[in-house]
Order: sequence, then C-alpha cells, then structure tokens
Amino acid sequence: MNARQSLRRIWLLALAIFRGNSFANLTGDAQTKKKRWSGLGSVVLFFFLAGYFAFMTGGSAFALYDLLAPLQLQNLLPGLYVSSSVLVVFIFGTLYVLSVFYYASDVDKLLPLPFYPEEVIGAKFLVVAAYEYLFVAGVMLPPLVVYGVKSQAAWPFYLLLMGVFLLLPLIPLALATLLTMLIMRFTPLTKNKDRFKAIAGVLLLFVAIGFSYASSSLSTRTGADLAAFFSSRVEQTARLTAAVFPGTTFAVGALTTRGIPAAFGHLALLALLSIVALVIMLAAGRLLYFKGVIGLSTAASRRKALSSVEFDRQLGVGVRPQPIAAFAVYMQKDLRILVRTPIFLMNNVIMNFLFPLFLAVPILGAGSQDEDIRQLQMLVQGLVDGTDPQAAPLFLAILFGLVVFVNGTNGIAESALSREGSQFYIMKIIPMSYNRQIAAKLAVAMTLGLAGTGISLVLLVVFLRLP
Repeated sequence: MNARQSLRRIWLLALAIFRGNSFANLTGDAQTKKKRWSGLGSVVLFFFLAGYFAFMTGGSAFALYDLLAPLQLQNLLPGLYVSSSVLVVFIFGTLYVLSVFYYASDVDKLLPLPFYPEEVIGAKFLVVAAYEYLFVAGVMLPPLVVYGVKSQAAWPFYLLLMGVFLLLPLIPLALATLLTMLIMRFTPLTKNKDRFKAIAGVLLLFVAIGFSYASSSLSTRTGADLAAFFSSRVEQTARLTAAVFPGTTFAVGALTTRGIPAAFGHLALLALLSIVALVIMLAAGRLLYFKGVIGLSTAASRRKALSSVEFDRQLGVGVRPQPIAAFAVYMQKDLRILVRTPIFLMNNVIMNFLFPLFLAVPILGAGSQDEDIRQLQMLVQGLVDGTDPQAAPLFLAILFGLVVFVNGTNGIAESALSREGSQFYIMKIIPMSYNRQIAAKLAVAMTLGLAGTGISLVLLVVFLRLP
C-alpha cells in the first residue's frame, strides 16, 4: 500500500471517528430529533463561548500593546501568546488524547478492523488536533491579529501567522500523545477511567483557581509595574517552552523577524520539526498503542486467595451483625454515589469545598489595599467597637446570604432524585418510606453544605479579622 492510499484511509477513518462524536454528529438516522436539537444547541453554545473567549484575548492584546509600546516592548506579545498556546495545547491535549485514544467507545470496534496501527493513531490524532485548533484559534489568532493591526504589519505577517497557526499545535500534541502512550503502556495509574476523570477535573479546577489569582494580582499593579512584570515573565516563559517544546523559538521568530526570507526560514524549520515529531510519534505508537489499549475496557481483579476464616467473614457466617439504623445506611449509600460517580463528585462534592476558595482567591490577589476589602474590614471593626449600630444586622445578612448561596449552589439536594438514574425503581421496592428516603438525601446535602459553609466562615475569620 502506497503512502497516498494510507493517507486517504487515515483521513476517512478520522472523519468516521469525528462524526461518531456526540458533539459533531448532528445528522443521521440513528439519532432522534431531540438528540439532534441537543447537539445543535451544544454547537451554538460552543461558538458563543469561543467568540466570547476570542473577544477577551483580543481585548487583552489591545490593552497590553498600548501598555508595552511606549517602552518598545510590544514585540514580547507574540512570544507571550505563542507560549500560552503551546501550554494550552499540551495540557488539554493530554486529556483529549486519553479520552479519544483510550476511553472512547469506538476503541473496541477499531481493534479488529483491517487498519495498521499508524492509521488508527493518525486518525485519532487528527480528531484530537481538530479540537486543539479550536483552542489555539481562540488563544493565539485574535491577539496576534490585533498585534499585526496595531503594529501596521504587512501582508506577509498574516501569511506567516496562518502558517504558525497550522504548525504550532503539532509538536506539543505529538509530545502529549507520546507521553500518554508511555504512561498507559507501562503504568496502571490511569487504568481506572472514573478515577482519572476525577483527578483530571480537580487539576483543571486548580488551574482555574491559579488563573483567577493571577488575574486578581495583576489588576492591582500600575502600568509601569505591569510592563516590568511582563518583560521578565514573558522571557522566562518563552525560554521554558522553547526548552520543553522544540519549535516554539522558530514560531516566535517567524512572527517577529523583520526580514521576510528569514521569517519564512523560521517557518520552514518549524515545519521540519513538526514532521519529525509526527514521524517519531507514529513510530512509537506502533509499538505502544495497541499493547496499552488492549484489555482496557475489562475490569481487573487482584485475585487474592481467601482463607476459610476470611471467606466466612465476607459471607457474614458466625459474625454477629452490628445494628445500624436504616436511615444511616441510606445516607451512606447516597454519599457513596456522590463520591464514586465522577460527574457528581466534581460538580457537587468538590465544588462545595472549592467554592469558598474561589471567593478567597480574589481577596488574596487584590490584597488589603483593595477598596472593597477595606470597607468590609471597617464594617467588622464597627461591629466589634459597637460604634456602628447598623453593622450587626448588615453583617448577619451577609453571613445569611453566604450560607444560603453556598448550600443552594452545590446541587446536592437538587440532584437527589436524578442521581438514582436507571435504578430509580429501587426506591419503590425497598422497605423504607418515600419521606424517610428523601429526608436521608436531604440530610446528606445539609451535612456537606454545612461543611462548605464552615470553610467559608473560617476564611472570613482569617481574611476579615473577625473577633
């Protein structure tokens, strides 16, 4: 089989995988009208968010250019956004590679088909790359277009920008794919799909918290401080990404070099490195991918041999049962569903405890000089001294609103019935009244909600210096 036929097979397989994705599949007889409308709504929402994100990044470039231009530092902007795009591609690419390469529902269907390993890897790589290009289009294109307009760049700049846009994601994505295949082949750390989703979600939440902290801390800096900050940090980030991801230097050079032949030379070197990265990734994938994906959908067992005493203990033979109230058992069951289901663990349990941190991060970033923080501290001081008669009711109203908000937004009580899923009928047949079952679910929600409220109150005591 020649290279042209192999590329055609990779392209057709990538289209089939992409169409099978719930986000991309808007047509087809297999879907009901309701699902088609749901998919269309997801696409509309996605493009709305993409437009909003592009507006935000473009606006940031507009403000930063005006800030750095008086100091002749505006050439730092391409390095800033190129480095940011590389990091975004690598971080999200690792998650998408695990999802598309290993956890997708089509993995077991593709293994027996007459495809070479490179063709399957290449097709799935194209699917992941399609999603990554959407991220890069929002992170890199709008701000660099703003940079080109503000700097009055000639038309070759925009041609080079499109070349960098097409080539830049390939190297970090190939590295993320290779690293993921090595991990899945030689370690059991990500064999548990649900556990991996929970860990990945927590990591993304901490990334969001870090981004919020950085944004809050930057908002308190003056123009000169911001210019000095970006001058040092952008150079450090550019050196780091250039060391970890070869080709970043050539991408930045293609956009900042004044000579047109030299700029296209940087772009050619970036293309050469991208081809080398793809060849290495496909060659390594031939040895690693199938061996790491086979048997992934089956559950593994420790196969521990039990003695007769342990076996009797497991069956409850000769063991006096400990009386546990049915109400407590039902609460324990509902809590296990919350903890063991990744979507409930992320959206309900973890967010219940992390939400107070989202409130505290802007305070930490802004510092004690922020006007809102000073007003809150004055309110607390008036409450302690007794000089402000309106301080006590106002402060109690703030606390009450905080408690209601934290407990009302965790979604634990709201999803009490939907968490049962297809096992909802069991609620009708167990020997426990509906009122007590609902009361047990509400007790779980109240317990977790009070825990989140306690964290919020502790943070208030620390940051507002409550008595």
